Amino acid sequence: MNVSELVVYIAYLIPITLSILIVYSILVAKKSVLKYTIIGYLVTCLVFDLLGTLLGKLYANNLILIPFFGLIELIWFSATYYYLTQKKFCLYLAIPTFILFIYEMFTVDFNNVQNFQTYTRFVSTLSLIILALFYCYLLLKTNWKNYNFYLFLFNATLLVYASFSCLYYLPINLLINWSSEFKFWFWLLNITITLIFYILNTKVLCNLGKTKIHS
Repeated sequence: MNVSELVVYIAYLIPITLSILIVYSILVAKKSVLKYTIIGYLVTCLVFDLLGTLLGKLYANNLILIPFFGLIELIWFSATYYYLTQKKFCLYLAIPTFILFIYEMFTVDFNNVQNFQTYTRFVSTLSLIILALFYCYLLLKTNWKNYNFYLFLFNATLLVYASFSCLYYLPINLLINWSSEFKFWFWLLNITITLIFYILNTKVLCNLGKTKIHS
């Protein structure tokens, strides 16, 4: 089995894992805003994964989903951080991504795979990094008085996931059109990190309950 075949098989784990995590969140998570946030995010990921598979089989092109998912993912985490911190900065941070998304909807030819390039996903993941660093700033500002292990782990997990995604989607045109099989190793790494993020993110938010870090 070569790496391209391995990527295909491992990709099947994404909808399976998401389905299990959704059920787990419904059954285990304490009733709170965070519970509905994580369930909503996981359902969004599952819908986009299934829709991407469908569009790929029907049209051999699901690139238009990349900026859509980037914007919606950022909105979910902006709302989560706003709930945790009560800082409107977390909501305002989604504005640049929204503006770029609207611009690309009118300018990017998603059918032109050879010249395809979208920066909405890159900017959205960059915004996730800023959200994570903003939380670190709040911890330093309060001298770690509001430190919570699960919240810190959630933040660290998001930072790792967003950092890799930011680097992954910047050269997306190269990864799509590169003829070398080496690109599949990047795809494999992306799937692996994403799956780990889904699992850790769900586990941590389910343990957070009603914890907040207002400051």
